[in-house]
Amino acid sequence: MYVATFSFLRPLHHSLKTQYHIDIFDLVVPLASLCSLAAVFLGPLYFPRIYVSFLIFYISSFIILSVNHSLKFRKTIKNLKGNISATNDMETNALLKPAYTHVFVIPNYGEPLSLLQNTIEKIASHTFAKECYVLVLAMEETEVGHSMKGASLESEFRHRFKEFIVTVHPAGVPGESPGKASNVGYAARTAASALVSKGYSMKQMILTVSDADALFPELYIQSLEKTIAETEDPCNTMYAPPIFFSRNHLNVPASVRITDLIWSIMMMQNLSNQRGVIFPCSNYSLGYSLAEKVGYWDTDSRAIGEDVQMYVILSLTFSSFF
Repeated sequence: MYVATFSFLRPLHHSLKTQYHIDIFDLVVPLASLCSLAAVFLGPLYFPRIYVSFLIFYISSFIILSVNHSLKFRKTIKNLKGNISATNDMETNALLKPAYTHVFVIPNYGEPLSLLQNTIEKIASHTFAKECYVLVLAMEETEVGHSMKGASLESEFRHRFKEFIVTVHPAGVPGESPGKASNVGYAARTAASALVSKGYSMKQMILTVSDADALFPELYIQSLEKTIAETEDPCNTMYAPPIFFSRNHLNVPASVRITDLIWSIMMMQNLSNQRGVIFPCSNYSLGYSLAEKVGYWDTDSRAIGEDVQMYVILSLTFSSFF
């Protein structure tokens, strides 16, 4: 398990959710791409020496970074094997009961019922799901049949969790962009109100965001609990696991399979970044109280890629670890 810790400093003076009609920084990426493309064809003609020097620098940097990434990936695999081995040894005796209540938020839209059943079943199969897990099924109002689907899943699985909450993100909220961030934010707020009213403590809950097609092994919670116990300030911590794209890898084209494999390797090597900049990917955990401190997820158009965006908000709002 890998963590990024945020100790409280102060809120930003200006809200990160301020709307900008014109932002010159939006032009940086397209202009840089166009200039790079033009340099490929015009460089040898107009500035050949600079062009060759740049190529040498680029290729050298690529080789050095590739070796560095390979070493970090190897370190991540070593740590992963260590966690698996430790958990296997633990299973010969007894799994440790989680000290925290784990709240799983599963945002979904238009997902097949069978897929959601498999996703929830995997979590429900954990040893302590009935005692320590809260399942939050985050539906979208714009999905046709969301009420029936939510009710069906609640009826099927509610007896296997400590709590089972179905939220319905309303459509047409001013300033919001439809997507995972707005749905997760609404679900987290709604679930927090419901749980606190029942006597749950925000500081005793760990919030885990799960994609609708993610399968969480029990190893994740056991490793998460171990990391929490070893972390100085677990409530102000974000936890990033390795990601494997293997649920349907044999049913997709080879090109997609290779892309997913490369993406998985890239994310796994990042988990061993010595500089401490570790970006989460799709599925991640954080202290529920930490999400509350920053007002949960942003919901405007800049919140696309809500995992990294939440990481950036936390790193800007709290004391820097860069």
